[in-house]
Amino acid sequence: MTTFHNTYARTHEYIRTLASRGDLQELACYVDHPDMFVRAEVAEALARIGGPEALKVLEALAQTQDHDEVRGCWYVRGEAAIALAKVGGPKAVRLLEALAQDTDEYVRMTAAEALGQLAQ
Repeated sequence: MTTFHNTYARTHEYIRTLASRGDLQELACYVDHPDMFVRAEVAEALARIGGPEALKVLEALAQTQDHDEVRGCWYVRGEAAIALAKVGGPKAVRLLEALAQDTDEYVRMTAAEALGQLAQ
């Protein structure tokens, strides 16, 4: 296994540990991580934790934009939409409605599907 894969595997395991402990403060530190897959895993972890504090961090992920150090934000916003549907509630609906107007087609489609799940 390459160094990259070892590092990614350790990060993945660490995020799962943080989720099992409900450590929102530490998970929030990964919102600006340069790897889009790490940020997507944070969204999934937040969905498992749930609650209003998790929604605050998911809101940051839902609003993330590409810049010099961070790429793949369209993917992260889409994964945030999936997580928001799992958490639910009025704030999640408002965030999903905003994501349904995103400039990226994947994000719009994912947000629309998430809103559909919440409506059921």
